[in-house]
Amino acid sequence: MSRILNELESAVVKRAQGMGLNVMVPPSYPSGCKIVYVGEAAWITECQQQEGFVGRAGRLLDKINLVGGLPRERVGLTNVAKRASDDKFEDPDFKKAFYIREKVGRKLVTRPSPELLEWYKVLALELAEARPNVVVA
Repeated sequence: MSRILNELESAVVKRAQGMGLNVMVPPSYPSGCKIVYVGEAAWITECQQQEGFVGRAGRLLDKINLVGGLPRERVGLTNVAKRASDDKFEDPDFKKAFYIREKVGRKLVTRPSPELLEWYKVLALELAEARPNVVVA
């Protein structure tokens, strides 16, 4: 994982120095993990704690995993985007940093931003290196 984390640090952390909201949240891949959970993007709490899936959804995930006999220490956790969006959203369901809305003819089209497309490439590298049996997104 160190090669991937180094790439992330150079691409994102340098740009985000000094901004607590933009700090990268590194992925967590325990040795030999067979299941990896992939979220959409890190959020404020995750950036502050430098750990993924620590909010309400993460607590629910932990409970579900424990019922299935999978403690957090045995599953991989990552996000497509390793940072929180620093935008202030008018629409809380729309992350401006990661999606672009544009009008095409009479339709409003949403597409991934160039940054999000780069994060997809990083995720593909991570998963290729971790080699899980199951990816839950």
